[in-house]
Amino acid sequence: MKAAIALVLLLGIGITAQAQRPGGGQGGGRPGGQMGQGGGQMGQGAGAQTRQQQMDRNRSQTMDQTRIQQRDRLHQGPLTDKDTQRGSFRMMMQKTNMNAEQLRQMYDASGARNYGQFVSGVMAAHNLGLDKEQVLTRMRTRNLNQALQDMGVDKAKANQEANRVRQEMRIADMGTTKP
Repeated sequence: MKAAIALVLLLGIGITAQAQRPGGGQGGGRPGGQMGQGGGQMGQGAGAQTRQQQMDRNRSQTMDQTRIQQRDRLHQGPLTDKDTQRGSFRMMMQKTNMNAEQLRQMYDASGARNYGQFVSGVMAAHNLGLDKEQVLTRMRTRNLNQALQDMGVDKAKANQEANRVRQEMRIADMGTTKP
């Protein structure tokens, strides 16, 4: 049984190696059509280079398309009426002394990826006495902890504040008060 499996694997490897040689396994070896050991790289002509260059271009285009899709997926969605009815939105209005329209305009200008990122950035900036727009601008490419650290907050305090804001948002959205 083991011998049969080994034979199948060896045949499979041989077929795969033959198929991977440039030109489908023809003319890629020594003169006269003989394939010696290591003949897969010998005798490659301009056709093999062109195929490799085309494969590289295709791979690059695919990677570019993936980056665009990821960027679009991270692009800010609209602030919905449902968001403005959340407890965390009302909490943010109360703590920052801003009305709904002011917060809506700030959200649109912020470039935040989503509602949660926006609220956490605004609340953390408010709690730490930092400029809200600067924190939100940094959060376009970084998470809240990194943005706060960029603003001069030490790492432990940034982590503590991020956790605090998440907890406040969770409690406000549940409609409960802190114990």
